[in-house]
Amino acid sequence: MIFHGDATLAILHPEAYTNEFGTEGNPNVKLLRELHEAGVEMIVCGQTLTGKGKSSDDVLVFVEVGVSALTANVNLQQDGYAFIPLGN
Repeated sequence: MIFHGDATLAILHPEAYTNEFGTEGNPNVKLLRELHEAGVEMIVCGQTLTGKGKSSDDVLVFVEVGVSALTANVNLQQDGYAFIPLGN
């Protein structure tokens, strides 16, 4: 699963998410952890992360920071994964 664009901030660790949105933690952590434990590899676009003023230190420990979403997508397709865009 590759996070980019507006979905990028969904993978912030609780403190970074709280600082960004003024919430009590990140409401996405439970689902993301369950996906991780089920074997789903998660990659966040490093370019979008930087563009949104965040760093790899702000990301959940089980989410990999890729160079870019495009690079991650191409590399995964070469490994046999299919590209299935979600959203518009």
